[in-house]
Amino acid sequence: MDGFEVYKVYLAIKLHFTSKNRSYDFHRHGGRTTAKLETFTKRRDRYFFHKLSRTYNSTNVVDYFVSNFVNNSNLWVGDIIGSTGDESYKEWSKRIESLHYYYEQDIEYILILIYGLAILLAQLVTKVIKSGLRE
Repeated sequence: MDGFEVYKVYLAIKLHFTSKNRSYDFHRHGGRTTAKLETFTKRRDRYFFHKLSRTYNSTNVVDYFVSNFVNNSNLWVGDIIGSTGDESYKEWSKRIESLHYYYEQDIEYILILIYGLAILLAQLVTKVIKSGLRE
C-alpha cells in the first residue's frame, strides 16, 4: 500500500464521518472515492500518508482512521500522526478486542440465570403436582 492508497482511504473515511445527510457510506461505496493522483501530489501533507503507508497495512489503516475520526470527525491527517493518533488507535483496538470476551461473559451469565430459573420452575411444578395429588 502506498501513500496515495492511504490518502484515498483517508478521504473515504472522512467522507463517511463528515458528509452531509450521511450521503457517503464507506461500506456501500467500497471505500472508493474520486481522488486523483495529481491532487495528491500537489498536497503539502502527502508525507504523512507515505509515513502511514509504511506503518500500517490496508486493513489496519482503515481501523486507524476510524479510531481517530470517532474521537474527532473534523481532523487533519497531520494531527493524528504520532502519539495522539497511535494512542487513539491502541484504545480503539483494545475495545474491539475485548468485545468478544465481554460477549462470552454475558452469554455465560445469561445461561446461568436461565438454568437457575429452570430449576426453580421445575421445583414449583413438582410442588403443584404433589399438592394436587394430595387433594
